[in-house]
Amino acid sequence: MATTAGVSTATPMRVWIATGIVAALVAFAGIDAQPQASATAWTVHDGRHADTAAPSCFAIHQSFPSSHSGSYWLLTPQLKVPQPFYCDMTTAGGGWVLIGRGRSGWTFDWGGQGSANAVRSIPTGVAAFAPAALPSATVNALYGGHTFEYFTDGIRLRRARDASGATWQEVRLHTAAMRSFTWEMDSGQALKTVQFDTAAAVHVGPSGSWRLQSTFDVTLDDAYHRIHTAAIAAQNSRMGFAYGRGIAGNSKSNSYLWSVHSGAPFAIPFTQVWLRPRLSDANVGFAPIPNGGTPASTLPMIPGSTPQLMSWGVTKVQIPATDPDPLGASPVQGLAQIGSTMYVGGKFRYVAHHTTGGLGDQPWLAAFDVNTGVWRSTFRPQLDGAVFDLVATPGGQLLVAGNFTNVNNAPNTAGLALLDPITGAVSSVWSSTLTIPRFGSPRPYARSVAIEGNWAYVAGSFNRITGGPGATAVAVGGVGRVSLTDGTPDVAWRVYADRTPMDLAPSADPSRVYLAGFFAKIGTTNANMAAMPGLAVLNTTDGAVVPGLGAAHFNTPDVEQLAVTEIGGHVFHGGNQRWLAQYTEPDLGYLRGETMANHGDIQVLAQVNGFLIGGCHCLGWSRLDPNMARVDRINWVGAWDPITLDRLPSFDPKWRMAGTGEGGWELLGDSSGCLWVGGDVIQGARTTDWLGGFARFCPGDTTAPIRPSIFKAISHYTVTWSSGSDNSHIAPSYEILRNDRVIAMLGSNVRSYTVPGHGRYFVRAVDTAGNRSATTRVVIR
Repeated sequence: MATTAGVSTATPMRVWIATGIVAALVAFAGIDAQPQASATAWTVHDGRHADTAAPSCFAIHQSFPSSHSGSYWLLTPQLKVPQPFYCDMTTAGGGWVLIGRGRSGWTFDWGGQGSANAVRSIPTGVAAFAPAALPSATVNALYGGHTFEYFTDGIRLRRARDASGATWQEVRLHTAAMRSFTWEMDSGQALKTVQFDTAAAVHVGPSGSWRLQSTFDVTLDDAYHRIHTAAIAAQNSRMGFAYGRGIAGNSKSNSYLWSVHSGAPFAIPFTQVWLRPRLSDANVGFAPIPNGGTPASTLPMIPGSTPQLMSWGVTKVQIPATDPDPLGASPVQGLAQIGSTMYVGGKFRYVAHHTTGGLGDQPWLAAFDVNTGVWRSTFRPQLDGAVFDLVATPGGQLLVAGNFTNVNNAPNTAGLALLDPITGAVSSVWSSTLTIPRFGSPRPYARSVAIEGNWAYVAGSFNRITGGPGATAVAVGGVGRVSLTDGTPDVAWRVYADRTPMDLAPSADPSRVYLAGFFAKIGTTNANMAAMPGLAVLNTTDGAVVPGLGAAHFNTPDVEQLAVTEIGGHVFHGGNQRWLAQYTEPDLGYLRGETMANHGDIQVLAQVNGFLIGGCHCLGWSRLDPNMARVDRINWVGAWDPITLDRLPSFDPKWRMAGTGEGGWELLGDSSGCLWVGGDVIQGARTTDWLGGFARFCPGDTTAPIRPSIFKAISHYTVTWSSGSDNSHIAPSYEILRNDRVIAMLGSNVRSYTVPGHGRYFVRAVDTAGNRSATTRVVIR
């Protein structure tokens, strides 16, 4: 077999699929819109060209057993367009697809490494030593909508055994419960068995169960039967698929067995990573395209990973002596948007300009332009304590909660104040103040506020709320509610907690509100306290615990919770036992949970663009339980699918926190769909990208281009179309579809195409982000 530019030129036997005589005559007559029934000629999927892309390397090998290893075009509905991949057609029955290769220096990023072209065109040799890996999303698309565990071949590693690359080791890794593939090898994936060469598979853990390790530590020996994927100190913290301590390499540029210096242990070999999705035309699942075409498809509004640059921010953590949480050093703990302004509250002293170095003495609470981040210097309220939470009221005012005793020296503003969003003046018609601290704090404070109906619910450390025109006073136990109209507390809604409540969240059911905190018991009086550790669902009539619901679920005996929210029929809570839990909304039935790496406490939860976002002081991994269904990297803030609780690892923030490592303490989606994160963030993607306490992550383009308005045949085998357009003002490219799939990708300056055979054809525009227009109506050739 000859090869050209890495693409196989083998000529497997083609299969003719007959077309009805009437349909053929109609097609050649150039009629554009015809009944959907029409067959395709030359539809053999041999992978030799984009228009004959196969569903997998395995399918090619099954149909054409004499196929040689090389580059072939593959296509699944999830890949969307044909793409070339390198296929191994000989090892262990053939049909393997190469997803990564390299020596030392693997990053194990979810987004891959290097280029897909490097993986395909340079599969081995010295030129392949610089690691390259396909994005995890591409790898999962190769599975055609099936879970990773659907096919049983596992992950195949081919590791060099010596420095010359003359001998090799074959390894099979079978994961325990991985639903989708991820490159987070250094975080320690859950393994069921490991097999070296032709030896029997070795169970990892008792009875084939999993155990989490930073390395795949198989106990046969400390030489060739180890796979260290974490950073190795003896190798200058380089990562790869290293052998054990007993194997040494050298630092020569052409060595297949690398060490930082000759004789250093834990040699890192050149390694290829292969998978074998056993997809065929029968199980790949392409949906027929109706004559009217398909609708537009757009990318989800997942926040981008690189924060926008901000010239203004806040600086110098200021922790008052009266702070109920003196170890909490995060400068930003509250965010709220009103109009075009973002309000920022926390434990800071100054607002700061990065470029000029200018400082504004504006402690605890400041305002910035929501789009540009420019400081609103006209908003200058004066507080004497930290701000813990901010809420925009339905009437367009700013409700502030914290451990201050007054705002602007106005009376009755201890812990709560309603401010004019332009001037920062205290409202003249609303007042509500907190008195008598609880739980050992030096002064009363409000930790969280949430609005439900005409009420503002308040949680924190206080025994009394006094407010409204009549200065109504209500005794409570750290939780109460006040009127949004004038601040009068509700005498009928009293809740008592035995320890500090930390977060409140309304429910889509107006009869409920959620409460999370450090409490072990809760009730409507001190006499009827019931065990309700960490999480409670309260009715909005009198504050009583809603009966008959499931209990909170924890991964450790520590039940201290910091955050709670509800999204789309599911309830989520997180806390300082490194835990995120998911429940069904009606009955609080436990579904699943996710555990963070050490010190990875979930501190705040929010819904942004339909996704669950969580902030934590976590830097490392997160694992989905039970059975570690997936392990992902997390970097202070994570995004989850609120239905499955699967992490959305494409959101991988590129930033750095201060040395205190507080992480994210507040989250908010703004009116443009961007995610704001408040915490102790100090730097963006680059060392020169200064950030002052908060960051803004915006999704990319999620608008589909305009489809071509004309698509027609101009000869028996040529079709043409009008140009499309896109909101980015960059001319879109085009995809040609035949019957049920894409067969060609064309540049923005192309307006015609010679079809390769009979079939039902469509065209659609594609922008640079990957949004796709609706297709045109069918043209049958």
